[in-house]
Amino acid sequence: ATTEPSLSSALAEAPLLSAETIIAAAQKLSEAPNYSWTTTEKVSQNSGTSTNTTKGATEKNGFTLATFATSYSQSSPNSTMTSYGPEQSLYRDGQSVMLRKGKWHTPEELRAAIDRELAARGGTSFGGPPRPPEKISDPAAHATELIALAGKVRELESASGVIVGRLTDQAAAEKLGAPRSASAVKRSGTAKFWVKEGVIEKYQVTVNLSFENRGAKLQLERTSTTEIKNVGSTKVVVPDAAKQKFAALESNSPAK
Repeated sequence: ATTEPSLSSALAEAPLLSAETIIAAAQKLSEAPNYSWTTTEKVSQNSGTSTNTTKGATEKNGFTLATFATSYSQSSPNSTMTSYGPEQSLYRDGQSVMLRKGKWHTPEELRAAIDRELAARGGTSFGGPPRPPEKISDPAAHATELIALAGKVRELESASGVIVGRLTDQAAAEKLGAPRSASAVKRSGTAKFWVKEGVIEKYQVTVNLSFENRGAKLQLERTSTTEIKNVGSTKVVVPDAAKQKFAALESNSPAK
């Protein structure tokens, strides 16, 4: 009779195999000449849900062009959704220019424009769009960060091209924190990696958090999902106005 391997022995071997698979897949992605991605971060809580979406394309040793959009909906009846974007940003060698209201800005110009808008609204940022990040990490860097979490993941398993692990409390806390005054804090989290033909195709981190604070019971869920596409066939199309603004930015930068 054939003896089936025990669950404990299978799980004992899975972490090493899964970690090696993720590392190899992430390395292939980092070596790719170009790729596109979409990252969606969704945070749900008692009062509503916010969603941040980043769509990007990158070329190795070249430009990264990213588009950002944000939406927020309240959980109350008859509530409306508030949306901002899309806004675009162009990055290369640690520098960036950003599109806002049809015009490309350097980070300094954008800060000044937003400050003028804040002053016009009486100094409040409520109701205004978020600022695009001045720097952006590519998905390969995010995958590397998640690989570093391998030592903080329990019950790591692999099936049908998907590697799944349960985050420890420490790893979950790094992704979603609670106020210092919170009590009865409970967290749980999972990390998933989809690997196709030896390259990371998608990865996702989900963290659930519940706690009590000043008599109120609160629940939050944060899910970040990144999908990788068109590895090796992506072409970054940079608008002429963005190229001109970037050229001016680089000409004013100190010599390397």
